Amino acid sequence: MGYGLVLLLLVLLVLLVLLVLLVLLVLLVLLVLLVLLVLLVLLVLLVLLMLLVLLVLLVLVLCDEAVGELWGEWCFVGGGGCSRLFRMEIEVGELTRRARL
Repeated sequence: MGYGLVLLLLVLLVLLVLLVLLVLLVLLVLLVLLVLLVLLVLLVLLVLLMLLVLLVLLVLVLCDEAVGELWGEWCFVGGGGCSRLFRMEIEVGELTRRARL
């Protein structure tokens, strides 16, 4: 009878250790998933930031009708926010207009 009780306690101890290991494994998996989720959110934010920077650069490079006449006038007056190419287009347009006159 004594050996049966010791064997039962030993089996219960092994089951308890296995249960603790299983809980630790589940917690580890949840931690890894949380880290991956945080990295995914950071990646999405980085992509959105890059798209925003690209949009700002596109607006500054194009600086014409897509932005509106007011921006074009501001560029022409010398606001300094325009691309060199756009200023050259304005100058060529002025020269063409003068040549037609």
